[in-house]
Amino acid sequence: MIDFPSFAFYTNEMATPGQLVHTVSDVLGVPIATVIQYDRQLAENGLRSVKGRGRGAARVTARDAAHLVIALMGAPPWVATIRSAAESCEKIRSLQSNHPDLSDPKKFRRFGLHQLSELPNRHLFVDAIAALIEGAGRGERLPERVPERDVVFNLRVQSRLLWAMIEVIDFDVRTKKAQKNMLVYNASHKNEKHSAEKGDLFIEVGLSYTTLAILGHLVS
Repeated sequence: MIDFPSFAFYTNEMATPGQLVHTVSDVLGVPIATVIQYDRQLAENGLRSVKGRGRGAARVTARDAAHLVIALMGAPPWVATIRSAAESCEKIRSLQSNHPDLSDPKKFRRFGLHQLSELPNRHLFVDAIAALIEGAGRGERLPERVPERDVVFNLRVQSRLLWAMIEVIDFDVRTKKAQKNMLVYNASHKNEKHSAEKGDLFIEVGLSYTTLAILGHLVS
């Protein structure tokens, strides 16, 4: 069962940027002041819907929520400057699923992720995150964990290596067998791949499906 933040504003209208920022801060445990600055960087660089204030304020979309999550994963506030948020978001959001033989979005339908399963084999990382958020907003959920069945969702980003991964593992405790599917994303340009290989220090950042489900519920 997903525990939605008690303060989140769920109405018949889509959420505002302020509501998105507060929800992301709460679910990720990142200070609200930090998330506000990340959101501002995205808005100033065309990566978040912008329109007026008050009743005329923008209503954020699943893609807006995806950009904010990607920015925080690609430039974690404990290792990067906030000024790099938009640049990092642009690099990570544009990673491509360049392994059509390794993974197939259609196979995620078996796990209840129908919106993700409708993507073409070659798509951008932001397309997948937005699809997961939008799908959650439409009521999609992973199978619940029960004693005889363990379902694990992995979302990982390595910003230094320009690499990301989405994986679902459905493990049958009784038979000790697992069904799984994975989507792998990396940079498509040779110059980006070359620059990413310099240095051996990298940090891998991950999220659970809970965050995506909460955001989906908020922006739907």
